[in-house]
Formats: sequence, C-alpha cells, structure tokens
Amino acid sequence: MSSRFNPPPNWPAPPAGWTPPAGWQPDPSWGPAPEGWPLWVEDSYGAPAASGYGHIPPQGQGYGAAQPQAFASVGTLEPPKKKKVWPAVVGGIIVLSLLGSCMGGNDDEPAASTPTATATEPAKTTEKAAAAAVTQPAETVEAEETAAEETTAAPVEPAAAEAPSVGPKAQQAFLAGIAKSAAAYSDASTELKRTKVVTDRDKAACAATGGKFNGWEGEITTIGSNNDGHAHITVKVGDDVELATWNNALSDIGDDTLIQSGTKLWEKLLEMEEGATVLVSGEFVDGDNTCVETSNLTETFNAASPDFVTRFTDVTVK
Repeated sequence: MSSRFNPPPNWPAPPAGWTPPAGWQPDPSWGPAPEGWPLWVEDSYGAPAASGYGHIPPQGQGYGAAQPQAFASVGTLEPPKKKKVWPAVVGGIIVLSLLGSCMGGNDDEPAASTPTATATEPAKTTEKAAAAAVTQPAETVEAEETAAEETTAAPVEPAAAEAPSVGPKAQQAFLAGIAKSAAAYSDASTELKRTKVVTDRDKAACAATGGKFNGWEGEITTIGSNNDGHAHITVKVGDDVELATWNNALSDIGDDTLIQSGTKLWEKLLEMEEGATVLVSGEFVDGDNTCVETSNLTETFNAASPDFVTRFTDVTVK
C-alpha cells in the first residue's frame, strides 16, 4: 500500500496526485503545521478534511516553488519507506514453534531431562519450604488436640448433681426432694404417673419438714400490700421454689397468710425491699390430703416451679 502527501488544514490543497519534489518546502506564509500532524498517510485514509485554519489559498497555489529555507522543523517531506513486515512475522512464528516443541511431549516426563544445578537448587529449597509450611500447622493442631484431651481427661461432676447447700439441712433436703420429683415428672409417660409424682413429693416434703420451716435462707422477690393495707410477701428459697402469702383478701379467706398491719412482723417488713437476703420462719398451709399447698394454677407448673402458700412468723434481713 502506497503513501500520499497529507498537507495540514492551514495549507492550500495540492493538485490531484501531486507529490512534493526533492528539496521542496512549504511557503512560509502558510504558517507551521499543527504539532504532530502526519505529512504522509496511507491512501486508505482518504482525502484530508476541510479545516478552519485561516485562509486557504486556491488549490495548487504555492506548490510550484521550492522553499528549502522554510519550516525545516516540520521534518522531512520525503515519503516514508515501507518496512518489510513479513520477515519479522515469519521469524516470530518460527520462535513460537521452537518454544512449543520444547514445552511439548509427554506430560508425565520432566520438562528438562538434565536440569542444571542452578535451576535445581531453588526448586529443592522451595519444596523444603512448602513441606515445612504444611507440616508445622499439623503439628500445632495435634499438640492443641493433645492438650485439650489432657484437660478434659478428668471428668468433673456437675454442680447440679450435688445437694443444695443453701440454708439449714431441712431446707436442703426439702429442695433436693423437689428437684428429684421435677425430673421424675418430666420423665413420666402418662398423666396418672405424673400426678403420683407430685403427690409423693408433697408427702416427702411433709415428712422432711413436719409442715414448718425455721431459719430458711432466701431472697425477697415481691413485697407489697393489699387494699386493706395488709402486707404480702414472696421469698425465693431455691431454684424455682418460692414461699409466699396470698396477695389478696379473697384468696386468703380461711388461710390467713396476709400479714396484718400494725403487727411486729408488718413493722419489720416496712424496712425491707425486693432483692434483700432474709432468713424466714413459719408454717405451710395445709392442702387437700397433704400438709402443703401451692398457688400454681396447673399441675405442670406445680411440679416444675412450686409456689408454696405459707404463714410467715418471722422475716429477718441476713
């Protein structure tokens, strides 16, 4: 493909097919070519576009004179010589073919049958480093697992298996019996068996306490008064086990658990607040065919979290 002369837009258009002769230079009045303007282009580029660079003389004007002294900085006006590209392309294909033949072959065979000492040594070093990187974490994990096994080798009895240690022995035996019956109630397969579990629990509680409690340790969870000004109180004496009065006069009919205003115990309760640790004494209110009664609405809550109705005789902050 041949090249053609491509005058800048501020130069006049040359005659059709005109090529600058040897030593030709543009007229100084045309002005310099724009920076980077290509004076020679391939024929496929087409004719130069029209431009708004000032006045363009009539076509061909000024192209007959040689101006060797002007616009020397534009560069040579000789058409560029074509470079032979095919030798470079052929050479590249040959090089790629040689590389392919060297890298090909059986994948199971080493890439080079006789590696040099320089190439082999870094490979060995890399393999050793990789082996160390893989081995070290495995050893660390094994050591950690061994330490964990040694730590857990000696089983520790859960605290729940031990008898409650709060309060006097009678309180501890009372709470242990309730915890045992709660587990048995959960395991019972029929309603009849579950009812028997609760009945047996109440009998055991009566046998352990004789229907009374003295100096049991607990925490005040509620304290207040009814519409008549009488005090009511609830004391937590174990996990999910509470001793409480009724909190209204209607429920208290016949039980007399509300603490009458003006009494010594009522005066002591004036100085107490919820969350206080106290020592309590009193007696259980009799239930149907048992010496204890609960205020729970359902048998399920009665078994899991009993609230025993009591008449307090004394409450003292510990």
